[in-house]
Amino acid sequence: MSRLTVVFLLITIGISLPGCRRENSNAGPNNSRSSITRASDQPTDLNSATKTELARLPGIGDAYAQRIIDNRPYREKTDLLRRHIVPEKTYQQIADKVIARQN
Repeated sequence: MSRLTVVFLLITIGISLPGCRRENSNAGPNNSRSSITRASDQPTDLNSATKTELARLPGIGDAYAQRIIDNRPYREKTDLLRRHIVPEKTYQQIADKVIARQN
């Protein structure tokens, strides 16, 4: 058997063995990326969102998310600026992604 044949056989066997095949993690309807996209279509409510939900907003990390939670309730989303919760640049990034629902 030639060296090329041996290499070809080893590659073929390696690909077909269980555990050697790489699965596409983004395939299928239940992947987390599509779930995040669907969830981000809805605005985030400043008065009820969890820290994790707030931290997913652009420019908002754990620290700003906690400040938003600590200063609830909000009558309107501009309270974030008026009460100096986040800087204006950060507010501009999230203004179209947040709301302040009255409970």
